[in-house]
Amino acid sequence: MSTHGTTHKSSQLKKAFLSTYPDAFTVTEACKRVGIDRRSFYSWLENDAAFKTDFEYAKQAAVELLERACRTRATRAKSPSDLMAIFLLKGAAPDKYRERIDSRVSGDVRIRVVEE
Repeated sequence: MSTHGTTHKSSQLKKAFLSTYPDAFTVTEACKRVGIDRRSFYSWLENDAAFKTDFEYAKQAAVELLERACRTRATRAKSPSDLMAIFLLKGAAPDKYRERIDSRVSGDVRIRVVEE
């Protein structure tokens, strides 16, 4: 096979992987669906800056897909998920909805210095 043919096939596989990843959500599953091994994916990631950038976008698309599913579960008419709503609020407004832990210490504090 010519170098051009190999490059074209590789380009097609990269595009297929990137379009499959958001739904697959794992490298292993996306590789399986596209018919490549994980070594190919990691080689592309290491050696192809454009692919690496495009993969970051694909990862963000995967997160957004999950967020849409979570919003649907949190707001569905029959049995909405309060837990899902809590997670969405914590993600959307972490300063307002984060866990707060009070780490104040009360009582007497004694320090003893031991010299050797």
